[in-house]
Amino acid sequence: MTHLFDHISDRLFSPLASANRHIYSSLLLDLYPLFFDQVHADVFPSRETVRLEIEERLAVLAVSWQEEAETPALEADTTPAALAYRRLLAAGWLEEETEGYRVRVTVPPAVGTLWAALMEVARPDRVFYGGMVLSIYNNVQRACEDPQAQVLALRQAAREARRFLQHLNTMIYGLKGLLDEIGDARDHRLVLSRFFDDFVE
Repeated sequence: MTHLFDHISDRLFSPLASANRHIYSSLLLDLYPLFFDQVHADVFPSRETVRLEIEERLAVLAVSWQEEAETPALEADTTPAALAYRRLLAAGWLEEETEGYRVRVTVPPAVGTLWAALMEVARPDRVFYGGMVLSIYNNVQRACEDPQAQVLALRQAAREARRFLQHLNTMIYGLKGLLDEIGDARDHRLVLSRFFDDFVE
């Protein structure tokens, strides 16, 4: 049986438990597109590109950086951007690879999968049930028409059906939490507005 920490660094979550955890969580959300939503000319972004992105994001956040116990004392560059970059590197979110005279920044595969899941929690995409159900139906239909040739279609239908079920169960938990919040409200107008504005939507 494999464990989560067989695939990721034991220190992976340390930035998210530090004094600057809110900064790191915002940084991770903002850095995700740099690695996964665009294709660079040289495949992986350079160290300078990543450092500049962190610097820009910290400037936009405009929050005060707090001293961290794990900050290396011997490092020359002690700007918040440099400290954040080194902390993400040391924790295992990022890796450096030397390519000739250039240093490229990559993301370990297991970390990439976890990062994508965290992004889905933080910024969920709208799911169109009709399209998802139709895709499952079409794949099952293809598998029924030609079972030997369409084995992969059946496997894809099973994968999509499992994902659909997980999404529905997650939504049920979310609705239960929302109903509890609505039930705790004493103002009837607030109950009605939250029911229609939040629950129904």
